[in-house]
Amino acid sequence: MNNAFYQNNVHPIFTKILIDTDHLSREQIEQIGKVASIELVNFELFATSRIEKFPVNISFYPTKFSVNETFRRNMIQQGFDFCISNSVPNNAGRVFNIPLVNYNDFMELIRIILVHNNQFYIEPNIKVDNSLYLHYRSNYLFPEYQRIWNSTNHEENVMYSDTMDSIANRLKQLIIAFDECSFYCFENRGNNSLVFAILYFDSFVSQLASIFGNLANAINYCYDINFDKYKTDLRIKKASKFLDIVKKRDSQLYNVIADSDFQDFLKLVVRPLRNNIEHNNIPRGINSKVAISMTICPETWNLIVKLNHKYPQACFFNPKYSGEYIHIAIYPVLKLLMIFGRKYINCIMHGFNLDLKPKNIKASKEFNPLKQVCENPLYFTTYWLPRYYSCNN
Repeated sequence: MNNAFYQNNVHPIFTKILIDTDHLSREQIEQIGKVASIELVNFELFATSRIEKFPVNISFYPTKFSVNETFRRNMIQQGFDFCISNSVPNNAGRVFNIPLVNYNDFMELIRIILVHNNQFYIEPNIKVDNSLYLHYRSNYLFPEYQRIWNSTNHEENVMYSDTMDSIANRLKQLIIAFDECSFYCFENRGNNSLVFAILYFDSFVSQLASIFGNLANAINYCYDINFDKYKTDLRIKKASKFLDIVKKRDSQLYNVIADSDFQDFLKLVVRPLRNNIEHNNIPRGINSKVAISMTICPETWNLIVKLNHKYPQACFFNPKYSGEYIHIAIYPVLKLLMIFGRKYINCIMHGFNLDLKPKNIKASKEFNPLKQVCENPLYFTTYWLPRYYSCNN
């Protein structure tokens, strides 16, 4: 049982941590110390060698850090919640490796735990509310949104403005669903974790699909195409007439939309995933001692495999076949959807040519004091979602 996942927002987060000083930098150890100084965080820190002149109390725990099952089980018996060493590979969805984690995975897990417990800090002693966290996190993950938002004259083009508002709200709901689903995948506390992991996974997929629907409507209004909103879509096979007009007006944006990887990704998200969630059968959860899992159909699995060839190290899949269905851990699927989802949401918004916009979509001169992205490494960064992304790979 990992105590770090069994706290709430009333009690401090008690966590026993072993630090491998041979495979962590001084800067990384200092960052762990900063997290330990947060008011509602109570880390009991141990290190494999003595650390001199350190502001946070770290006890000496004489042991040789090893990345193997024997050492992992021994650390669990000794009551350690996390054993941090950069000799441990990136998690990539292998939740069964805990408590062995590398520094990056530890920081992401602590972020997920604190956010789940409504603990948001800009600095160790400066707490903010969840709305400010969601705003900053949204700016970090989807920086292109601000550029499009600032091009909107909200009084003269209500339809476009409403669509942009819808995208902003859905981006925040996407973030909530991702964080909560991640938490329950790692909590792995039987049926309770399973129910909530499936709930938030379904919400994540639904919001992700709807964001791309909203982006199709935003293109419709931004480029003054003015199709009925039910006839706009970013899937080439579903809205060829609409996208033919997009191609004539902005061939570069059309090329981003027509990219085969993006079309495969959109196919996976909209159908079978969202279609099954909203119209057929939601993915059935599988209770496992190793990982929170779900059942998927072969069509879904084939699309996942097709996309994952670009990120084999980021998302580790270990499918188990049972008749016509496949059992698969939820977290690596969630992670893959976020990697591709973030990339293509930003790439499509980046492709908007605002010089071609109609006259009633003008650059906003409003000053936005929250426009700058907060770079606090604990709350607003995730190592496998780098601050800068590329639409070319």
